[in-house]
This record gives sequence, C-alpha cells and structure tokens, in this order.
Amino acid sequence: MARKNTNTETIEGRIYSHDLAVRKVENQKSENYGKEFINGTLDVATDDAGLNVVQVHYSYVTPTTKQGKGNASYNALKQIIDNGKTIMNDGIENATCVRLTPSIALNDFYPQGGDELVSSPRHEGGFVTILHSPAELKPEGFDRNKFEADVLITNVIHVDKNEERGITEDYVQLKGAIFNYRNDILPMTFVVRHPAAMKYFEDAGIDPSNPMYTGVRGYIENRVVKIEKEVESAFGEAAVDVVERRVREWVVNHANKVPYDFGAEEVLTAQDVTKAMENRNVYLAEIKARSVEYYSNHNGATSAPATPVAPSIPAGGFKF
Repeated sequence: MARKNTNTETIEGRIYSHDLAVRKVENQKSENYGKEFINGTLDVATDDAGLNVVQVHYSYVTPTTKQGKGNASYNALKQIIDNGKTIMNDGIENATCVRLTPSIALNDFYPQGGDELVSSPRHEGGFVTILHSPAELKPEGFDRNKFEADVLITNVIHVDKNEERGITEDYVQLKGAIFNYRNDILPMTFVVRHPAAMKYFEDAGIDPSNPMYTGVRGYIENRVVKIEKEVESAFGEAAVDVVERRVREWVVNHANKVPYDFGAEEVLTAQDVTKAMENRNVYLAEIKARSVEYYSNHNGATSAPATPVAPSIPAGGFKF
C-alpha cells in the first residue's frame, strides 16, 4: 500500500467515569514479564450537559516509549487513576478535563468460541493531556468530538424515517473500510445526515465494483435516545412505554472536494485492498482459533481444534 491513511480523532471534555488500572505483565514467557502497564477505559463527556459520552480504550500503555523516553500519556493516565475526579463520583463541576487523540479501531471477537464474528468499532489509544480547567476546553460543539479518516466507500444505503424505531429523519449510511496506522483494513460504517451531503453520496454511483476513495471529516455521537410509545388501554388513560436506544455514530459532515485516484499505484489499488483483506482474514482466523481453544479448555475439552484456514478473496467487488 503506497500511502499512509488518515485515521485520527479528538475527544475533549470532562471525565465521566473510568476503569483504568495499573497492572503487571503476567505472562512468564514475555520479555516484558513483571513490567507495569496501564489499561482500561476512559469515558469522556464532550458536552457541557454530560450527555454525549465517548469511551476511549487503552490496552497497553507503558511508563516509557519504545525509544526509552518517559511516556507522557502513561503519566497522565496514572494521575487520573490517583487523583482524577469524575462526573459520576464528584459532579460535573468538579470533573477533571482532558484532551485525547485516539483513532478509530475495531474490537474483533467470536463470542463463546462460535462462528459469528463481532466487530465493534471503538476509540483506541493516542495521546492523553490533562487540562487545568474547563476554560481550556474548546467551545461546546463538534471540535470536542471530531474525527478525520480516509475511507474506501463501497455502498451507500438510504435509511427512511421511522418514528417507532426512534429514527426521526431520513439519513444515509456509508459502508466501506478505513485503515489504522499499520494500514490494516477496518470495515466501517459512517452516517450522513446533512441533505446536501446525502445527495452528494447518493448521486455518486458508488457500489462494490465502483468504490469511492476519499477523505471525510465529522463528529461523534454517543448518547442514549429515549423512545416513548403510547399503549392504549381498555379503560382510563393510555400507558406510556419508554425504550432506551443507544446511538453511537460517526457522522460525516465534510468530504474532499476531489476524491483520491483509486486504482493509481501511488495511491491505492484493488490489489492493495485484496491483500489487506487477506491479511485481515488471517488475523481473524487466529482470533477464532484462540477463542475456540479458550472455550474448549474451559469447557473441559482435552484438545483444541485446529486453526481455521483463512479464505482467499477475489480482487475487486469489495463488500465490507
């Protein structure tokens, strides 16, 4: 793959809650055995009302970088563990303010060693900065919860308004894939709500055999929507059922004026994508094997099944 792809986020606001912890590497075969690291999740409310809460995942943050220098993000996370204040425990007016720069990632797993893959998008890693006061936060708005990514769009789906399902307006889904810093391919769905943007993508003639490779920007919605539905009674007033639905969306509100030249060797080719998908299939096969082995051992099986073989995929006609 010739070019590095953009995949960045900025999450800024007050700490809502966290489960960060300092741990030690327990694998005795690891060269890092016994060394400290921090992992866990950090939930940040990006709006002043504390309703749009974005969770950032940290899997392995060490005290020093690969170059042997002190890791500022480790120090910031350790300070949050030791002295950080949260909305949940200390109130919104006292909560510690932070600025995070994660990227979009996928949490891939096979529940209970089964055959059905679950790929859940999440915000992962990046730098951590503790702000001294709310005055350092950007004005409330999209700058506190924004993203930018290069995406290969392979399908555009129009979703109709449906009040019963809590869909209050028509919108468009962009199906496709993005890439992480290693250029691993990550199937991803974005949402488009602005009418002009919806028309732009719907009129572009995008399909799996005619993808669009472009840069997009937007904001992150992660909130709970309450849907009220009246249930008529044989007598008296109607009852009201309230159903909560979690909305987690990457909403596109900007795209490059001119898309990238998909197919050019110096940009991105169908062969590049095919190779990336084959690498992903190998990766998923390894995850599947570990999952099967784990649940087999815990269920009393005497041996683990063989590693599944990753299927090959044809070039072009991509469906993510």
